[in-house]
Amino acid sequence: MSTRQIIKEIESLPEKSKQEIYNYIQRKLSRKDYAVKVLDEIRGIGKGLWDKDAQEYVNELRRDDRF
Repeated sequence: MSTRQIIKEIESLPEKSKQEIYNYIQRKLSRKDYAVKVLDEIRGIGKGLWDKDAQEYVNELRRDDRF
């Protein structure tokens, strides 16, 4: 079903149903916006805590784990 078809179906619904759909979409979008905001705030805060690069550390762990 295309977006246009979905919109057409929504247009044919009673106002109460349209309001329910609107509220649902609004909640979904606000959760996503909140998650992105939180992730943006914490991105990079661990930099400098370790003496080595994270990828370098993972590579060492993988090398040591192999037989």
